[in-house]
Amino acid sequence: MRRKVSKQNVWDWFSIYIRLKYSDEQGYAHCYTCGKKLPLKELQAGHCIAGRTNAVLFDEELVRPQCERCNVWHYGEPITFKDKLVQEYGEEWWERKVAESRKSVKYTQDDLLRLYEKYKKAVDEMICKIKNPNNLPSRWKDYYERHCKSATRCSERG
Repeated sequence: MRRKVSKQNVWDWFSIYIRLKYSDEQGYAHCYTCGKKLPLKELQAGHCIAGRTNAVLFDEELVRPQCERCNVWHYGEPITFKDKLVQEYGEEWWERKVAESRKSVKYTQDDLLRLYEKYKKAVDEMICKIKNPNNLPSRWKDYYERHCKSATRCSERG
C-alpha cells in the first residue's frame, strides 16, 4: 500500500529544503528581503507572490528564506522581494510567474508523492552537511540527530 501524502507533508520538506539550500555549513542563511543573517531555526520559507496558491506553492524560484519580521509582520516585504527577483531573473520572467500564479492547480496524490520524495531526498543529502545542528529548527534538529548519525554509521561501514 502506498503512503498517503498531504500538501502539508510536502510543505514541511519543501520549507526546510529552501532554508538549507541557501544556508552555510553552520546553519545560517540571510533573510532574502532584509539581509539579516540568522540561524535556520529563526527563518521561514517566504513566498514572493502572496496567497500560497497551488500554482506557486512549491516554486523554488519564488520562495526564499525570510525572517519572521519580514515574512509575517511585514507581509513578506513584497516590493523588496519582487525587486530582488526581477534583478535576478528579469521583468519578462516576473510577468510569466505572475500569470502562472493565477492558474488553478489541483495536486493529485501522485503529484504530492513525487514532490514529497524529491524534497525529502534533497533534504537528506543536504542536512548532514550542517556542522551546527543547534541552528536547525527543533523538529529538524531531531531529524538530523537520527538521520545523520545513521548515515555516518552507514558510510563508515561502506
